[in-house]
Amino acid sequence: MEEQLYLFETLNIKTIILNSDKFTTSILMQIKSQSSEKHIKLMDVKQIFQLNVNDAQLKFFHTYINNSDDKNEQSIIILIQYKNRNFLING
Repeated sequence: MEEQLYLFETLNIKTIILNSDKFTTSILMQIKSQSSEKHIKLMDVKQIFQLNVNDAQLKFFHTYINNSDDKNEQSIIILIQYKNRNFLING
């Protein structure tokens, strides 16, 4: 949670996309509270399949395994398509 608080304070964040199942209830409530204070929009990745941002298209792959203890199996995987290039990102 410390890294999220640091990011809230140092970056101009407009929107956060997260997997709400990945967080405990108390941490999720803290994130919601901080987001509300900073006027940051929260989006749950389970509700998103694709976003278009300017010339880029972001496609979200719902591959996470929520009941796994391995944090890599809870990562959000995004395919960014931009100007005939593809970038696969997880995190």
